[in-house]
Amino acid sequence: MALHVYIGRLRFYVFGIMVTTVAVNAYNLDSYAEGSGEVAAWMNFSRTTGGFIISYFQVKWAAASGTIVSFGVQGAICFAAFGHVAAHVWKTAKTTKRPLHFHTT
Repeated sequence: MALHVYIGRLRFYVFGIMVTTVAVNAYNLDSYAEGSGEVAAWMNFSRTTGGFIISYFQVKWAAASGTIVSFGVQGAICFAAFGHVAAHVWKTAKTTKRPLHFHTT
């Protein structure tokens, strides 16, 4: 594969990660404005944990099945999970939103 094709694909991957991260953070921080510190902490924890966990199985999986298959399966899982969560939020957002009542001093 030519280098410019690889770099082009990598740019789309990074762009997708950035858009998804910003959208999820914006939604969570808007939905739970009173707990913005807790929301940001949990989002950063999940991003960091996910980044470290993937390295334990990604190399072996890519070597066994190929990078196109492994990244394709991961993309399909993320797409399905995002669609499931988006559908759930769309259906229940208006009925379940209520104040968090965090105790702050």
